[in-house]
Amino acid sequence: QQQQQQQQQSSVVATVAVESSLALEAENRALREKLRSLEDRVVEQDELLSRTPAQAVRRLQSEVAMLEAKLLEGQTSLMLGARKVELNLRSELELAQHECQTMRRQIDAKDREVQSYKEELDAIIQELSRLQGAQRRQ
Repeated sequence: QQQQQQQQQSSVVATVAVESSLALEAENRALREKLRSLEDRVVEQDELLSRTPAQAVRRLQSEVAMLEAKLLEGQTSLMLGARKVELNLRSELELAQHECQTMRRQIDAKDREVQSYKEELDAIIQELSRLQGAQRRQ
């Protein structure tokens, strides 16, 4: 029984040791990543400090110029896209205006046709009224 307790204790100790080892390895990896990041920043800062002010200004000017070029490129592509959309909308508008004009002409033609039929019907009604009046007199 004592042996079993010792084995269980040994097993628990081994499990705790493995878990601790895994936790330490994960922490070690995280610390190494942080160290790499800090080392990179140190190298960058050393490089900046080793330059003369004129070199630093030229570097910053080149970065600004690069950013301006990217901004101009983006603005140009946006302007081209907007121009394409504008042209599409203009052509759609012209098409719609043309369709409206065509419809108005068709409506005007129909109105003239209806007016012509009204005049013909008025003439027929007058003729019928005249004939009925003449028939009553007889």
